[in-house]
Amino acid sequence: MTNASYAPVDESEVTRLVTEFPFAWVVTAADGDFAASLLPIRPAHDATGRLSAPHGHFARRNRQVALGRRHP
Repeated sequence: MTNASYAPVDESEVTRLVTEFPFAWVVTAADGDFAASLLPIRPAHDATGRLSAPHGHFARRNRQVALGRRHP
């Protein structure tokens, strides 16, 4: 469910937000296990220039990686 009060006006607004605030909390929870990491992110755009996804990365040693692999 999307709350229209928090919906972006357009994609450029999302790109601006991610560019100005390039960190995001990524939270994983499954089977009573919980992990949260503050990750650097960048906006990614497709060949037409549309926003396609936020790109970031986990360090392989981050325990959240193993949790995500166990519970995709």
